[in-house]
Amino acid sequence: MEHLLANSPASAGAVPQLNAAQQERVRGAVVALLRGTGDGAPNSGTVRAAFANRAAEPVEVLWLHPQTGAEVRAAGTIPPGGESEIGSHPGHVFVARSLSSGEVLQRFKVTAGYGHLQKFRVAAEGEL
Repeated sequence: MEHLLANSPASAGAVPQLNAAQQERVRGAVVALLRGTGDGAPNSGTVRAAFANRAAEPVEVLWLHPQTGAEVRAAGTIPPGGESEIGSHPGHVFVARSLSSGEVLQRFKVTAGYGHLQKFRVAAEGEL
C-alpha cells in the first residue's frame, strides 16, 4: 500500500520544480544513460577517446600516468589509416609514439566531459 501512495498522482505532483542547473544535470544523465556511457556523474561512465592514425607509419598510443609519468599502453598499435577507440576520463593525457623510432609524434589531452566522444588525429608529416 505504501508503494501506491508514494507513486500516486498526488505524490508525483508534489515533486518540487528543478532549477536550471538541476535540469541540465538530469539532461546530461539521461543522455549518458541513453548512450550507455554511465549516468554522467563524475567518475561514472567514460569519455570515448577515438584515435585516428594519419601518419605514414604505425603508432602506439600510450596513457601518461599523472603521478609517475609512466607510459601505459592504452589504444594499442594503430596502423597507417587505422583507428582505435577507448574509454577514458577528462584530464587524461596520451602520447602517440612512432613504432619504428620510438619518437613521440603527438601529445593529446582529454577535455570532453563524461558521456561524450573526443576525436584525436595523429597527423601525417608536415600536416601539423
